[in-house]
Amino acid sequence: MDEHRDRLWIEAGVVRGRLKSGGFIPLELVLAGFVIARPVPRQVEGTPSLVEISHPLPAAAMNQGLSILMIRREGEETPLAHLPILIGEDLTETLAGEVALLRAELDMVKTILRERLRRGA
Repeated sequence: MDEHRDRLWIEAGVVRGRLKSGGFIPLELVLAGFVIARPVPRQVEGTPSLVEISHPLPAAAMNQGLSILMIRREGEETPLAHLPILIGEDLTETLAGEVALLRAELDMVKTILRERLRRGA
């Protein structure tokens, strides 16, 4: 995992993240503009500059369409990391759906390229 940038992902219905930090920071998970959780960050063992979060994604917070899941410092508007979430069948029919898919694909390509460059492959 790239330790030089904040990351957010979903794994088996659980939102996970790794964030740069100088210690404890109160955080908020935001979906569609609403705070859905306040996960408690934990220090990453052996890496004092990183914290990680893990919080179940509430099923009630999910709906059909495009949403952006963000993590931010409590009370701030600027996200530390974000993740587009696409649910449903015909999302690619809309311009917003297409743009969200392209952004997600570009983020994925950037992550893969950075990882390969870091490994020297």
